[in-house]
Amino acid sequence: MTHRYLQSRGAILAFLCLAHAGLHAQCTGNRVVVNINSDFIPSETTWQIRTSGGALLASGGPTAPFSFKSDTVCLGAAPISACYSFKLFDSFGDGMHGLGSWELRTTDGKSILRDQFKNGSQSPLPVPASPGYGSSHTFCLPLGPANIAADECGVFNSALGNKVYCNKVTGATQYQFEFSDPDVGFLRRATVNRNYVIYSEMLTNPLVPGVPYFARVRSNVSGPLASAHWGSGCEMGLGIAETVSCSQLIPAPAYGHSCNETRAFNPNANNSFIYATPVVGATEYQFHIFNLAEGYDQTFIRNTYILQLKWNIDTAPPLVNGSTYNVEVNVKVNTLYSGFCGNSCTVTIDNSLPSMEQVGLPEATLWPNPVRDGQVNLSIGDLTDPEQRIVVDIMDIYGKHVFAQEFNNRGSRFSTLLQLPGEVASGVYLVNITANGRKTVQRLNLMR
Repeated sequence: MTHRYLQSRGAILAFLCLAHAGLHAQCTGNRVVVNINSDFIPSETTWQIRTSGGALLASGGPTAPFSFKSDTVCLGAAPISACYSFKLFDSFGDGMHGLGSWELRTTDGKSILRDQFKNGSQSPLPVPASPGYGSSHTFCLPLGPANIAADECGVFNSALGNKVYCNKVTGATQYQFEFSDPDVGFLRRATVNRNYVIYSEMLTNPLVPGVPYFARVRSNVSGPLASAHWGSGCEMGLGIAETVSCSQLIPAPAYGHSCNETRAFNPNANNSFIYATPVVGATEYQFHIFNLAEGYDQTFIRNTYILQLKWNIDTAPPLVNGSTYNVEVNVKVNTLYSGFCGNSCTVTIDNSLPSMEQVGLPEATLWPNPVRDGQVNLSIGDLTDPEQRIVVDIMDIYGKHVFAQEFNNRGSRFSTLLQLPGEVASGVYLVNITANGRKTVQRLNLMR
């Protein structure tokens, strides 16, 4: 009896293996592996894979509570190079309670995307945290040649100065790193001309300490970054600091400093700003501006380290010409505040001084501003000398030079296209423009 049972069981297993091999042989397109770790009610969770055009290719879901289920899915007779969308649903609307997880892998085991689907009716959220994320998890096959380095994976206590590496791709001159929180639809991308990115370079839209991010990278080795395929990735994150660094207005001699500055201020203009020293990971900056003798005491809350000195009278009284104000800064990172622990700086308003933004070259214009692709148009008019030597020098808010270029020009107008290096990170920069001794300073906002 036992012998017959074993024979029968062996025949069944052999049949299943042949059927499985036959299914793979019939698949002339790409294949992807969908891995699901289920929670205690697996019937509520389902997933779908569609073409980039929206046609349904495959669907499925877990079948047993607290179990692992792996499905190798044939993506049809699609081209060898194609893009797809993946989406998860929970019929009860509470996700998998953080007890389950999902992952997309290639058939040779490379990780494409993953997350936990902790709550909600679908992953990603119907309204993603980053509008650019879209309504589904997108992936393209075959994977690109740039892959996150293995020793970066599973590291969740990185400091701000740590680097995230990928392999060097021969012929590539640009790499784009992406850090995403797939279930909530958050993403942050950084484009550099080297095979690593530093956490501290991502000042705007920073990563939040304590949040696991899925990191992947692509390169321009086969064409523009926007159409390149992402390589394999993995999860990583910043460690939660026990304390938050103090901030204050940027001190001299850095260009664009605001601490202890005497400056002109026009409440009707758009060029009056003060700058705090950025703290990476900060999601809130509080600017406390006060002059106790005059009874002025206001706190302005912003999600950036820049405060424009322009507000409606219903919000707060305007700053007064001839008065000096003290400014303190409080910073929030994750759920922690630094407190107003930095130095208290002064800002004196003197409208008899020329505006910082325009000193001698009133027709110097930069556009677009903000700039996203690093290409900035510069136009200068009202040039009176027959020949000019024009110098463009760009510095960050700490006074570090990031770009410099010289030009020779004839005539009353000059225009050119500036190409900023790929390693210049997102942030606010000061563009110093000189034409035969006439100078101006423009502020440029770079968003990668």
